[in-house]
Amino acid sequence: ATPTATPTPAFGPLTLSTSALTFSATLTTQSFTASEANYAGALNQDSATGDCAAIVAVTPPFVTGPAGDFAVTALASGSCTLHVSDDHGGSQPLAVTVP
Repeated sequence: ATPTATPTPAFGPLTLSTSALTFSATLTTQSFTASEANYAGALNQDSATGDCAAIVAVTPPFVTGPAGDFAVTALASGSCTLHVSDDHGGSQPLAVTVP
């Protein structure tokens, strides 16, 4: 008998647990979860290089799929869009507002 290859499951859509974070004050922290079914690679966030760099600090720099939590700490007043991405073209925006 010839062995048959088991197909690798397709990656699911990249999703975030929320589409926006609104802070009540600076130096407060909120979290969100990024997830992508059947994906074991890095889910990266761009807080250090994107337009949120001076407004929030996000840790860790990446999580390993299929899911992981990011902590977002408000540093200064402003609004920006944080992006979370995978290694094959998936990206999701997260709107951030700090009063």
